[in-house]
Amino acid sequence: MRSNGKFSPLVKILKMDNRHFGYDAASGLLCEIEDEDAGFLLGKNSPVISPVMKKAQARCVFSFKEMERCTVALDAIPEIVTHHIEHIFPRKLILEVTENCNLRCKYCFNTIGNGQRIHAKKQMTAETAFAGIDHYFKVYREKFLRFSASEQEYYLKRAVPNLSWWGGEPFLNFELIKASKSYFENLPWEDLGIDKNLLRYAVVTNLTVLNSEILEFLVENQINMFVSLDGAQQLHDANRVFANGEGSFEIVKNHLDQLYAAAPEYCRQHIGIHAVYENRKILLKAKKFFKEYLYDSQGNRKFCEIFYIYQSKPNDEINFSTKKRNKKYSIEVFKQKMEILSALSKEELDDRIRQKKINITEYLDLFKLEKKLLFDASQGCNHYDKLFACPVGAEIIYVGTNGDLHACHKTDESYPIGNVKEHGVDLNKLVRFNSDYLSNFQNDCRKCWAFRFCGKCPAQMLNKGVFLSASKAECACMRRYFEIEMLKYIVFVSNERLYNYLKEYDTQLETGIIYV
Repeated sequence: MRSNGKFSPLVKILKMDNRHFGYDAASGLLCEIEDEDAGFLLGKNSPVISPVMKKAQARCVFSFKEMERCTVALDAIPEIVTHHIEHIFPRKLILEVTENCNLRCKYCFNTIGNGQRIHAKKQMTAETAFAGIDHYFKVYREKFLRFSASEQEYYLKRAVPNLSWWGGEPFLNFELIKASKSYFENLPWEDLGIDKNLLRYAVVTNLTVLNSEILEFLVENQINMFVSLDGAQQLHDANRVFANGEGSFEIVKNHLDQLYAAAPEYCRQHIGIHAVYENRKILLKAKKFFKEYLYDSQGNRKFCEIFYIYQSKPNDEINFSTKKRNKKYSIEVFKQKMEILSALSKEELDDRIRQKKINITEYLDLFKLEKKLLFDASQGCNHYDKLFACPVGAEIIYVGTNGDLHACHKTDESYPIGNVKEHGVDLNKLVRFNSDYLSNFQNDCRKCWAFRFCGKCPAQMLNKGVFLSASKAECACMRRYFEIEMLKYIVFVSNERLYNYLKEYDTQLETGIIYV
């Protein structure tokens, strides 16, 4: 692409049904453009452009070759981090109740042990768990009391007090789960006008550990549980094995069947499935399995949701190849979905969404994309204040077994940002964390048209205390992904009825960061 006759990597030309659309990263503008303007920006013909394009370039739209910066200024990080800690409302508390696990999943970084975080016998103590809960309650209480009564009622629906248990395998420290739950619910929530019945709990488990006491605890307390099940036995047992190499499928499936037989309504409302896949072939096989397994013999759905999670093995080289046919295929499939949905009445759409027969997340993701676009950019700008990640240390409070605070459960725990048994979040450590992280985006990202959409997770970039930069292949893969998403958005927004219908769901499921 070129702008003013020169190559401009900040401009992306999209073609849909013989129409051209231009996206300018410097301004965030997405708009339909004339064929000659597309040709000019692509460098395919003589520099003859329309009057509209001339006016746009006069306002520095479709003009910049690179950004001066595409992150917040590094010297502004201390002020930004302090603002986050003081003003962002905490959504959840996660306790790593144990580092121990009875499985040795082949794609698990803890199993390989080539990082900071490994399988160990270390258990969180009650003292540490209670200190973590006290820290969360203190932060939650202080922020909650800043809201007016009407705001408290509104935000309580979006961010109820939430305690989650993580591992290792959390049920290997079930006694602490029970004790921490009791301690959490007996805090003076009523002083904040919060009914204890509103408190929420969650656990992520491989479900190889289950007995009558655990089953009763789950059902009685309506614990949201996320169970790892990768698909049929051959798929699941290929990776999710015990230390002796034996597969875990039969045990997990039997435990899920046991839960469903004892409490079907609980399962439908509170159990989600995490299915990990390594490539598209495995994903398709998993989807085929769950298409049947998610329903009982009467056609009733057994579990509330299934989440397909991509994960390569730690020592494998990730294949970021992006074939052109994938783009065309993806758009055609999306158009077909839109045609099917367009033929349904509002009542039929409501029913299918309620039964989770429509993957509404796919459309909600397009609304997230939309929030990063402009459609009438008055002026381009060559600097953009972007953090690239969620507000570490503020929105999610993750406590390791020893009381260290970390970015979240995805980290290898090699870069602590404080400790709940000392003074909570250490602002100096948090500033260094963000500075080190954002230093990765100061060069190549300034010349990439997709920088506004990209969000490389700092927790997942960490390796032994160092943030790893994305490879060129990974960046190319992400650009192809966002190109497809933008094309899908163009198709989506052209269907006014479906767009407006699903927009209501996007509004109802408001999930942004909560500022006080």
